[in-house]
Amino acid sequence: MRSNGSESLNKVFKFSQGYQWLRLWRRHFLKCLEWFVEWRSSALNLLQSGKLWSQRVENLLVKRGNKVGHMNAISYGDEVGVYKVKVENELVLVQQGNHVMNTRRDFKYKVVLQPNATPSCDCLKPNLTGVPCAHVLAVCRHRNLNENELVNLWYSFKALANTWAGQFHPYGNQIEWPTFTGPTIVPDHRLINLGRRQHSRIPMYMDEMEGRRLGHQARRSSRDNNQAVQPM
Repeated sequence: MRSNGSESLNKVFKFSQGYQWLRLWRRHFLKCLEWFVEWRSSALNLLQSGKLWSQRVENLLVKRGNKVGHMNAISYGDEVGVYKVKVENELVLVQQGNHVMNTRRDFKYKVVLQPNATPSCDCLKPNLTGVPCAHVLAVCRHRNLNENELVNLWYSFKALANTWAGQFHPYGNQIEWPTFTGPTIVPDHRLINLGRRQHSRIPMYMDEMEGRRLGHQARRSSRDNNQAVQPM
């Protein structure tokens, strides 16, 4: 069992060092190819089944749509695209002196809904996330608009499928590869030492519990070298 992240990562590096470079490259190539094909196929299947958004976005739209019944939207002119949405018994933050507390009261939000523009609201949820908030959905109900047209396309399964649209091509046999014309890298002979490679790791609290000195020399005692030894 590895006790920290550094040792776990070091184990991965040791495993990769046991591979030849070509085998390691081939392993990563096939794994990436498998991921791209699998995830793109999954996104295309969901898109063909009629789903537009991820499950999280659909749940948000349903949850926020259930709150529309307690809201009333007032238009300041559809050509202007400014609306006031009044929410009954809304939970809002109120500051009283040096304290901030939650209270329920009727609250008003300003919603701006214009063509070819991201909807905005005083709650800032659609501004920050690209998903319509409950107040924007109240305006959609008031104007009989489709809320799916206001969700950012980043959340669509079409965008997900395009993310994994990268194409991999067979690299052929090694004897068919072009001749390498780059520089030849030779390691410094002074850095090649006989014997097992020395390892170092980050000192841990368990070293102190086991009576070890916190440092790279784990075999030495944790006792202070300057401490005087009591005579027998």
